[in-house]
Amino acid sequence: MLIILGLSVITISKLQKVYYAYQLANHSQTVAGEVLIVRSPEFDLYYDHYALVQYKFNNKNFIQKIDNKKQKLILGDTIKLKVSTQHPEIVEAVY
Repeated sequence: MLIILGLSVITISKLQKVYYAYQLANHSQTVAGEVLIVRSPEFDLYYDHYALVQYKFNNKNFIQKIDNKKQKLILGDTIKLKVSTQHPEIVEAVY
């Protein structure tokens, strides 16, 4: 039972990544976002490095967590974001 559960979690995770990539490749629009929070603990190697960004799409405000492993983003940065027009919570930074 645990093996089936583990495989299901892995499969769902991979399918989600494929779906997100499809949405951003086929239904995206570029918007500006502002970095609100940067999280990168210096001594915890196992913790995700991420940034919270705020952006506006179709007159609605969104706040999403994006990858910041390379630590390029700093607090207050204005960055370009690729946002899915069908699901605006699907977002990635455009560098």
